[in-house]
Amino acid sequence: MKPLEERYNAWIDGELPEAEAARLAAELGGDPATLHAERGRVRRLGDLLRDHHAHFEGPALANAGFFNHQLMQRIAAETPAPAPARPLWQRLGWRLMFTTALGGAVAALALVALTRETIAPDTQPYQAHLLETEPGEPGISAVAIQAGDEELAVVWIDGLDYVPAEPKTVTIGNR
Repeated sequence: MKPLEERYNAWIDGELPEAEAARLAAELGGDPATLHAERGRVRRLGDLLRDHHAHFEGPALANAGFFNHQLMQRIAAETPAPAPARPLWQRLGWRLMFTTALGGAVAALALVALTRETIAPDTQPYQAHLLETEPGEPGISAVAIQAGDEELAVVWIDGLDYVPAEPKTVTIGNR
């Protein structure tokens, strides 16, 4: 069986068999004369709508482009301008600043934790002393480094023209 809308449209168009038309009239629950008058009004309205181009044709616009231009200008004038786009840092606001500060603090703490040296309380850190010496010969100067109780290592000798074949042991004192 067809849905009510399809049967109603078929009844309006006169394509519904008499038996089904009687059942539809019973379903609609109206007087047969009233239903017949309604059917006539709906058919006339359908005919008018189908032939709308013959009855409702308006004059063609001579300057359609100019009319459209004026219409678009009026629409643009009545439409509010969109808000200017704000930069990302303004849209995020305090959340961005808080996140950046928190990230910087975490990075600083991680850097301190990774670079921190743990020195046992019973050991001394490595210490070295820079000494300026006088070798005893005029025009020669030397700079040496002394590391704890270890041997003395010469870092720089200035004014020496030759290197002696045998090393000499020299006692050096602090100034």
